Formats: sequence, C-alpha cells, structure tokens
Amino acid sequence: MKVTNEPSMYLGMQICKSESGIFLNQSKYTEQILHKYNMSESKSVATPLAENTNADNEPGHTNFPYRETIGSLLYLTCKTRPDIA
Repeated sequence: MKVTNEPSMYLGMQICKSESGIFLNQSKYTEQILHKYNMSESKSVATPLAENTNADNEPGHTNFPYRETIGSLLYLTCKTRPDIA
C-alpha cells in the first residue's frame, strides 16, 4: 500500500480534485466489468428483457456467470453509482 497526500485512486475509485470539488468515479472498474463479461460492445436499452418474455431457465444451465455479474454491479451501486440499483 502506498500512502500519499494527494491520492488519485482508492479501492478502485478514481479521485479527481478540481476547484469546484472532489469527484469520485469508477469508470476503469466499469470498463473492466464490461470487458470481462463480453458486454463492451452492447447497446443500452430501457428494459433489459422484453416484456411478457418467458425467462424460465433451469438453475445451473446457463453459460453466462449471472451471479458474478450482479455482484460486480452491486459493488458499483454501493460506492459511486446508486442510480443503477
């Protein structure tokens, strides 16, 4: 661990100081999540699943690491992005 008087990073959060205040963001962490789960080229939508879609998948029969992805997103919500909760 490196101790400095002017930290620029703390627990994955970038710290930016300016005349108007201190700003925190996790853009690097967000980009890592998108790249890790092959979602970096995806487009945003208002609803992630179409309405009235049957999403009955048997547990354990998916190729996507759903729990890990949700855990990564929850980390963002409790630090700098409460709007995606």
